[in-house]
Amino acid sequence: IKSLEGDAELNLMGRLMTRSDLLVLLETRLQVEDWYKRHPEIDEEEIVQPVFVVGQGRSGTSFLINMLAANPDNGAMPQWQATFPCPPPEKGKLDNDPRIERADKLIRQWVRVCPAVESMHEFGGKIPLECMQILALAFNSSWFVILGQAAGYEAYIAKQSIEPALAYHKRVLKLLQWKNPRKHWVLKDPMHLYRLPQMLKTYPDARFVWPHRDPVKASVSTVSFIGALQWARSDHPFKGGSFEYILDPDNAAALASVI
Repeated sequence: IKSLEGDAELNLMGRLMTRSDLLVLLETRLQVEDWYKRHPEIDEEEIVQPVFVVGQGRSGTSFLINMLAANPDNGAMPQWQATFPCPPPEKGKLDNDPRIERADKLIRQWVRVCPAVESMHEFGGKIPLECMQILALAFNSSWFVILGQAAGYEAYIAKQSIEPALAYHKRVLKLLQWKNPRKHWVLKDPMHLYRLPQMLKTYPDARFVWPHRDPVKASVSTVSFIGALQWARSDHPFKGGSFEYILDPDNAAALASVI
């Protein structure tokens, strides 16, 4: 919060959207913990051989996860389940869950504020989402780069271990599959590419799929996409945010472990 207030230069719409996003995360975390408190048997669930798409952002990872999720043996994490995992989704009752529409409206407000992003990425309540939103429940996630240009926060998490956040990620997956089992999870997050050793500590039998694209083209596309998302919340995208922070030589050591 301190970093958002001091660094992000949020405009009115940005403050409204980011406040809403933070409240959803806090409410969701409280609900997850409440379900575990009332049903400790959830922790007995096993996550077997999850498949993670780890390619660089804008390298076709969304297309690939959509294709993998089409296999009935696999289970992706759609937007509505990542945003509103409680009560745990139940097999056979997924298509008409009212949370689908709620999540769809929440994520598509990005498109209403900045229509250009719809040409860059598909948004919707049923669209598979990246792991970064689940990691955001532990408040250690690149998801917050989208919510605001919080350079101070990024400096902080660059020095923190990702392992507690990954442990919470696993905790949420167990909750989601408790009433809706699947043979394998298929998940994605470009940032996983920088944390493979920690991933294997949390998921020793994990499988990784790494699509490739010309890194220059992928990086240009990433900057364009993030810039559009930041413009939706600030009149000064890339000002005082992560890119200026990275370019500051005094911060090189803190970021060396994650770049």
